[in-house]
Amino acid sequence: MMSEATGEAYRILKGFTTLGTLTGIYPAGHPLVGDKVREIYEAVQPCLAGGEWVRIDVVRGVVHLNGVPVEGQSEPQAFSIDSLHIRAGVQPEEIAAAALFLASNAADMISGENLVVDGGYTIQ
Repeated sequence: MMSEATGEAYRILKGFTTLGTLTGIYPAGHPLVGDKVREIYEAVQPCLAGGEWVRIDVVRGVVHLNGVPVEGQSEPQAFSIDSLHIRAGVQPEEIAAAALFLASNAADMISGENLVVDGGYTIQ
């Protein structure tokens, strides 16, 4: 059985994948984009309950939450992100900005990179 945080890791990855699609269709202020950002923000909170940051990685199709492989998905998922690092206190606007960048033409040549949304926490 999946813990709440484990289930949320999948929800966050799926949310970012969907948000990338939505931002390619609708402008940033569109209600569908805002709803998806809020959904991702709400999914991040249980993952942050135990610490200052959360790390979600997809390695060969297996989702890892804070370095530990998680079980529970019966079918392989196609996620647009390989790695996310999110700090406690992240705001919905910061999540939206990261997703908007990844969906923009500026990110066309980016693939297989880590996305760190931690306000510089990891370089302190």
